[in-house]
Amino acid sequence: MFGAKAQTAYQTEQLVKGVLASEGSVTAWDVGAYISFAAEILRIQRKHPGGAQLNSEVAILLARYKAEGLSEAVLIRCRNEVFTIPAPAAP
Repeated sequence: MFGAKAQTAYQTEQLVKGVLASEGSVTAWDVGAYISFAAEILRIQRKHPGGAQLNSEVAILLARYKAEGLSEAVLIRCRNEVFTIPAPAAP
């Protein structure tokens, strides 16, 4: 049986795979990269359960993975559908 953290990571991975399945053609490398993105959000979310700090760090993470070539639209879907973290407020 998985511990609470491992189970949450597993559930997160399954949710990300569901988002990717609905997107259509995603390479195996992309799947791993999107799961890594989600794992980093999970780590940040454990450190900062909510608020502006969480939103800010996730926005930076999203920009980093976008710069690495992942689709911004899919990254945003993962952020919104897997974690329900809103976009940071505009300055």
